[in-house]
Amino acid sequence: MKKKLVTGLLMCAMVGTMLTGCGDNKEVTKVDESTIAVIETEEITKTEDLNQETEETKEVQEPVTYVEENGLTFSQELSGTMQGYRFNGDNVSEYEFIDTEWEISGIAIEDAEEEGYLTVTVEEIASGYQLWDDTNGVYRNGIMLPALGICDTYTGIIVPSASTMGEMDIAYSTEIEWEGQTYTVGYTKSEDWTVDDWIQGTDGAYTALATCKNTYIITIPEDYDGLAFIQAPFTEPPKEDEEYGVVDDSETEYIMDDWKDGSILILMQDVYEALNQ
Repeated sequence: MKKKLVTGLLMCAMVGTMLTGCGDNKEVTKVDESTIAVIETEEITKTEDLNQETEETKEVQEPVTYVEENGLTFSQELSGTMQGYRFNGDNVSEYEFIDTEWEISGIAIEDAEEEGYLTVTVEEIASGYQLWDDTNGVYRNGIMLPALGICDTYTGIIVPSASTMGEMDIAYSTEIEWEGQTYTVGYTKSEDWTVDDWIQGTDGAYTALATCKNTYIITIPEDYDGLAFIQAPFTEPPKEDEEYGVVDDSETEYIMDDWKDGSILILMQDVYEALNQ
């Protein structure tokens, strides 16, 4: 239809020129000018309609992020209480869920060695009490504390990690694809544990505060702004066949796969702004 309209315009213009060039017939000339004016008005109207349709199409095609699609919001909390658990190191089936404390204590961003990349260093501290109760035969000398998960807000992908036992270091790198762009996100995580002296309470049981300092060194492209952290409580009992320090990337895990009551999502930029004011 567009081709036909363009041809019609050319034909009217040619006829107008031809008629105008044939003599002094003003009446004919006026008719042709009117015809041209009508066609030009129709063309302007159709162009405006086309522009409006194009703008509406752009609005419809605007990409929706995973966070938006699932109605998630970003938290401004950098510390709080989160459910962990403590267990008998000799028999993991003997366990109990407990409240533990966590805090993002520091963040730094600097140029990475590789051009076009940034290094984000995040420090997190988590702590909880171990229990030793000879009177009741309850021994909980093992403890599992929540730790930040690294995730992407655009696709919702959680970067694979691993459960750790003691001071284990883990490292992993993955690719995030979004809107035709590929972003490589890599990290290393190290732990530093300390356990205070056992203190006897009024009930005769002993407790000791165990504290773990997690350090994450994350590498991201300079033009990537989808980095976030998820903090989720433990709601399942410990696994007897748990492989500690082994990153399982056999299946892609998304934010909602790990989301539980009490979970929070924290944007990396918000952490940086809060701790570097």
